Amino acid sequence: MATAVEDLAFCNPAAGQQLLGCSWNGETCYNGECEALHLTQAQRSIHQLHPQPPDATPTLIIAAGPERSGSTWLFNAVRLLYEAAGVPLDCYWMTHVTDRKLHQRGAGQKGRSNILVKTHGWSDNWTPSAADHILLTHRHLAGVLASYHRVGWAFDIPDSYVNEHQRWKAVAHHDFAFEDVVQQSEEELRKLAQRLDLLEQVDIQLVQSAIDALKPPASGPPDPVTKLWPQHMSPEVSRQLAAGSGLAPAENPGSSSSSKQAARLRARFPTFFKQYGYE
Repeated sequence: MATAVEDLAFCNPAAGQQLLGCSWNGETCYNGECEALHLTQAQRSIHQLHPQPPDATPTLIIAAGPERSGSTWLFNAVRLLYEAAGVPLDCYWMTHVTDRKLHQRGAGQKGRSNILVKTHGWSDNWTPSAADHILLTHRHLAGVLASYHRVGWAFDIPDSYVNEHQRWKAVAHHDFAFEDVVQQSEEELRKLAQRLDLLEQVDIQLVQSAIDALKPPASGPPDPVTKLWPQHMSPEVSRQLAAGSGLAPAENPGSSSSSKQAARLRARFPTFFKQYGYE
């Protein structure tokens, strides 16, 4: 049974500690924006068997990207690469990244575990130079809009979606295309492993298989470990991932409405379309 602690900085279900009023219960977190530390049993075992050396400064990895752009793939790919390498990694979601939150989780403090943070929106309340890896995802905006419509999250793409993405792009060390992840997921995973200096420590095919095996919950809140929501991927994207067949810009690329939406979005966000070759 977890104990509610008044001055706790964040929940740690594995340690039986949670904030007052937390919606976490047992193995389920009922808060879609939960910023607690949720680890699998395998990850907890790595922390016990291979703790961070006391004189080592933890690596800080930011997995950023706007909604529906592949940032959850990025988060899980990093998470499973570290797990396969047997390297301890604390994984979090943050609605807004701040220096205070990062410090509370051990950033920059010797002997603390490496840190992975998944986030969407830009924040002015943190120091980007503190991160060892700032990784970003992007996607054709027609595909983003089709995905928004499918899950019922929004009916159009706000200006802030692109504006905040550009803030991330200005500081990112690598930017992954959603279309490339779907078309050549193993190759993109290999690039990621190489950037994280883990390529020689893991079997890429085994890690890819672990990513492919991830399933979103059928209903209810998102999975607290994988951050996958119910209906996270459309049937079309799921089929393309399974077949490795590539991805057109929109989830229904053959429709005339998709072409009209793409033209409208191109007129609204010409710089985004040009910099990613979506013209």
